[in-house]
Amino acid sequence: MALPRRATVSKALRRHRKKVIDAADGDTPLPATPKDLLFDIPESFADIVVFDSGPGDNKLILISCHELVDGLARASMWLADGTFKVVPSVFFQLYSTPSTFSICDYMSAIK
Repeated sequence: MALPRRATVSKALRRHRKKVIDAADGDTPLPATPKDLLFDIPESFADIVVFDSGPGDNKLILISCHELVDGLARASMWLADGTFKVVPSVFFQLYSTPSTFSICDYMSAIK
């Protein structure tokens, strides 16, 4: 299965970004795309940042929530995907880790 073309992904992201900004009514607009590695994550997005290595050439940001991290810990299989072309130029790679876990694992975790 091939990945979608960059132009297709960019257009979809622009449409989604516009929807989010419009829906926010100015309360929580998306932050500007970083131009260098010396940027701060806005307070309104701090709850989804699990880890931020801070400024430096090897900056690492982990965006998730504790429920998803818990699901990853319980997962029977992890998948990994690294994407280079759709990230802002200040970053090198977007790395995602989708996983599978059964509903039984989820239900026992929330009890």
